[in-house]
Amino acid sequence: MEETSKKIRLLSSAYKLFTTKGFNKTTIQDIVDAARVAKGTFYLYFEDKYKLQEELIINKSLEIFNEAIVELEKQNINKFDDQVIFIFDYVIDYLEKEPSILNFISKDLSLGLYHEKLINILEGKETKIYDLFIKGAKENNLKNPELTLFMIIEFVSSTIYSVLMKKIDINIKDYKKYVHEIIKDMLKIK
Repeated sequence: MEETSKKIRLLSSAYKLFTTKGFNKTTIQDIVDAARVAKGTFYLYFEDKYKLQEELIINKSLEIFNEAIVELEKQNINKFDDQVIFIFDYVIDYLEKEPSILNFISKDLSLGLYHEKLINILEGKETKIYDLFIKGAKENNLKNPELTLFMIIEFVSSTIYSVLMKKIDINIKDYKKYVHEIIKDMLKIK
């Protein structure tokens, strides 16, 4: 149990440091000091700080998507495209309110679902967005649902990053209108 606690402290400390101090300015020593563990303990769990960052991005992106699904379940939205739009509106709103998270995740929101090297990390973690999307895609005869979901996530994460972090001159309401149109086109549901 103590070992799990150490890993959780490492993850928590690293996340706080990465989102406040920045990834490049945070050292492994900073992380272990904040987590109150020996440096060797870090290497029991992570090859380097990049692997730690990947796990944190996976955890955070899955957390955001799972929160979106929980909120979707409270709504009475039955159409597949409207469900997908609701989820991505939730994600956009979340990231707009939490720019430090967006800055940390950068454009890697899909990492939580698609990073092949980290499949083992995903074992046991719920991927509600993936399950909902695949089910809806099959019910609506959508071709290539995995690729479509990946493309939607990549589109939203890269564009919202540019809009919010690089201060592209468009308001979020107008941005969302374009996102909705593109999602509907990608789903081929009119």
